[in-house]
Amino acid sequence: MKSHIEEAVSILKEATDTWAELDELPERAEIQQNIQQVEATATSMKEEIKSLAALQKMRKTKEMNQLQQEAQRLRTQEVHISDLLQPYQEQITELVDVAEQKMKEFTTVREEFDQTDDSKVDQALIDSARERVEVMKNEVEGLRQKLQKTSQEAKEKLQQEKPVPGGSRTSHK
Repeated sequence: MKSHIEEAVSILKEATDTWAELDELPERAEIQQNIQQVEATATSMKEEIKSLAALQKMRKTKEMNQLQQEAQRLRTQEVHISDLLQPYQEQITELVDVAEQKMKEFTTVREEFDQTDDSKVDQALIDSARERVEVMKNEVEGLRQKLQKTSQEAKEKLQQEKPVPGGSRTSHK
């Protein structure tokens, strides 16, 4: 039983790590950094425009508008990645909930078994414990397989929808 509890804890850690990995993608971080840089440049341009002559203002305003369009394109790309990953993150969150519940169940079963007086241990109790252990084993394995499948699907989806520098996305379907 102890090993199944440890496996459930391991699945919880894997699920949490996988969720964080999807949430903290380098692509997403790079997009956020680019948005900040573009917005900072646009802000400094706004200040600069105030002191320019009319013709120079027009040129700088055009540049600033292009920067704002670039920032919007990057935000759209970031939203697309979030939308793409959200179903997988929700599945992983559900897996975490199930794994936590199973851990509580496993721990309760183990505590009940540990508190059983040795004189009350009979074949029926041993058989019941074996059945519970087998159920635990199957449930843990099912959770692990579901986590691996969800993680793999999310990674494949990201590869299919890889952003290409310059704005468009490729789809390797």
